[in-house]
Parts: sequence; C-alpha cells; structure tokens
Amino acid sequence: MKYLLSLICFLFIIKSAAQIQTSFSVETTTGYEYNIFKSPESFLVNGVLKNKNDLYKNSLFQEGGVRFFAKKKWKKQSLSFRMNPKGIYYFSEKKSSYFTFLTGLRYINELNKNTTLQVNSWYKIKNREGENIDGSELNFPFGNNHFGLTTSLDFRLYKQNRSMFKIVYGNRDYKKSNGIDLSYNAVGATAVIRNVFKRKAGWHSYGIEGGYSNKFFQQKNITTNLTAKFDWKDINAGIFYRYPLTKKLDLKPSLEYKTRIDSNKDKFSYTQLKPSLNLAYKNKKMSLDLTGSYSTRTYKTLLATDTNWDKLGKLNYQYFQVKLGVERKLNKKLSITANGYLNNRTSNKTNTKSMYFRGYDYYNISVGFKYRF
Repeated sequence: MKYLLSLICFLFIIKSAAQIQTSFSVETTTGYEYNIFKSPESFLVNGVLKNKNDLYKNSLFQEGGVRFFAKKKWKKQSLSFRMNPKGIYYFSEKKSSYFTFLTGLRYINELNKNTTLQVNSWYKIKNREGENIDGSELNFPFGNNHFGLTTSLDFRLYKQNRSMFKIVYGNRDYKKSNGIDLSYNAVGATAVIRNVFKRKAGWHSYGIEGGYSNKFFQQKNITTNLTAKFDWKDINAGIFYRYPLTKKLDLKPSLEYKTRIDSNKDKFSYTQLKPSLNLAYKNKKMSLDLTGSYSTRTYKTLLATDTNWDKLGKLNYQYFQVKLGVERKLNKKLSITANGYLNNRTSNKTNTKSMYFRGYDYYNISVGFKYRF
C-alpha cells in the first residue's frame, strides 16, 4: 500500500509542474467474460463426453486501472511519458485474476511541414498464471514481459498524400511453465501509402499497407537444458477506404492478406484472408467505435482430424469477430464507458479427444466509469 501511495504522490508532483502538460485518470469497469480460456465446446475424458457447461470457465469481473500521461514540448519537438497499471479480478475464477503494468516513452520531431519523426518505446509486465490453449499457435504462457521499440516517419509524397514507414523491434520473455522457458526477439517493418481528398461530409482516404516481421524464438527445456530455435516470418498486405457518411460518422472497409512461414518444417505456416468493416462516430460528448471482421485461415501442414483420428484435410479456421467501444462524457471530468468483444472460431477439426485446434465461442462485455483529475 505504501508503494501505491508513493506512486500517487509522485504523479501529483509531476502534474503540478507548470512546464509539463499532464493528464491523470482513474478507470473502473464491471463486466462478464464467457469462456475465459477459449476451451472447445466438447472434450472426451475417460470415455465421458464433457460439454461446454463442464469446460467453459465464465465469471463476472472487476477491472480497475490508472492512466497517467506527461508531455514536454519545445520548439517543434516533444517528449511524453505514459503509465498504465491495471488489475482484473474474477469473482468465480479467482486464480485467473491478473495484473498488468505498462509504461512508455514517445519522442516526436517535426522535421519540416511534410515530415515527422516519431520514436516509441514501451515495457509491459503481465503477471498472470496459466497457458493459452486455444491452439491457434504455440501454447504460450499468459504471463510475460514485453519490450518494444519503434521508429517511424510520417511524410507526404505530394499534396494529397499521407504516408508512413515504421521499423519495429521487440522482445518478449514468457513465464516459465511446465519446464519450458520460451522467449523471442522480433524485427519488422510497416509501410502505409494513403491519399486523402475532401468532400462535403469530410475527408475521404484510401490506400494500401504492408508489413513484414520475423520472430526469432528460443524454447529451452529447463530439465534437459536443451534449446530449440526457430523463427516465424509474417507478411501482410491490405487495402482500405475511409468514407465519411457525415461530418461525425465514418465508415472504413478493409481487406487484409497474411501469410506466415515457420522455419520449423512449416509446422505453423498458414495463409489468411480478412475482410473487415469499421464504423466510427465522434462528437464533443460521445465517441463510438465498432469493428466487425471475418477471417479464414488455412495451415500448410497441420491436418484436421475427427474423433477416430481420420484425416479431414488441412486445418482451417474461420473467425467472426466484433469489437465495440463507447465513451459518453457526463461532464468535463467524468465519463461512462461500455466495451464488448465477441470472438467465434469454427474449425474443421472435430476430434473430441483433443483440446487443441478446435472451435470455440468467447465474449467479454463491460460497463464502467472514467474520472479525469
């Protein structure tokens, strides 16, 4: 408790400094999470078929967090600092409760009227027990420490152009679990070429984007001291169009293609196609962001099986996802918030003797308050 009080005092001291722009807010939400661990809806245990009533872990939860932001500007440059500790407590699944702590720095330099340099760094600690068993990738432990660094240039190739190029570095060290120590280093780059033009309702924009990343994994067996190394190359490309329906309401359809190349005999290599649609509304008192997407993913070597272990062809997923975020200002300091996330995955793997690579239903809904000091 004394450390928390010291932190709050420190934040208020910084906030009182006249030369530094600051913002400080406290958020709390209450919600319900369905199928926390993304379990399949059926699983055969000792000859007895368990259904989702037995397998799904559901719970009401209480989430609380603090957001602090400080910014120092001089000439055409700025340096900002952010911090966001957050905790989630599950009433029915207490062992699933967890805590995260995010901190970051951002440097911005307006090199000229057409070019801006931006450098971002962050460090995030996620203190959570258990493993991700949804079988879309490796069995990653939930707990991890994540560091990231990005350098980007926003520039204009001509008057109507708004483009960006970003270089990324990251390191993630997962919590040791089941005798395995897993970590990776990642490098990558992203580019966006966007054109804009103005009409009566507002600014239209359209463009293309592409990215490349390479994650270099190291998986160490703590018992045998043997280490396996492999890497994942992810390549994605997409197109988008932002269409203003009114001055306050935007519609943005997009289409993304992604492929992964796994150096470990293509074990987790796949191709994926993802169309999505985003609806965004904003005025002085309210903001709403709604995104829906459908994805189809086919693995290169992984095969789907039925309960008799007969092969059904290449493993295929189909995702249907919806994400909603709403904030309504009640006054200058207090806002009410609502959030929702739905993730439905179907899989052609129907083998009830396996927990992995199966379909599942998942959703998370919450309402809460945000208070700005």
